[in-house]
Amino acid sequence: MIDKNALTFEVLSDLQSHVASDYGITFTLAPADQTLFLEVGNDLRRANGDSRWVLPAPATFVIAADGTIHLARVDSDYTTRINPDEILSALGAITT
Repeated sequence: MIDKNALTFEVLSDLQSHVASDYGITFTLAPADQTLFLEVGNDLRRANGDSRWVLPAPATFVIAADGTIHLARVDSDYTTRINPDEILSALGAITT
């Protein structure tokens, strides 16, 4: 993703949801939902690289180089996303 989009910042890839688990934002799919995923050809275990049926909640964090969290947004509704202006504002507060 970094090369494809010529990004100049770090991008986290959390294959086995270790970081998401550390932040407390993961949930395990119920057996009925696991079956639905398989029916549409989505084996979450393969995508996650382990045997767990775990997904992260949609989340956005802006974290300064010193580890201070300047913005944290977690929403259980995966269709809801943070406004990019909020992210840019948080980033601006770090750099000023």
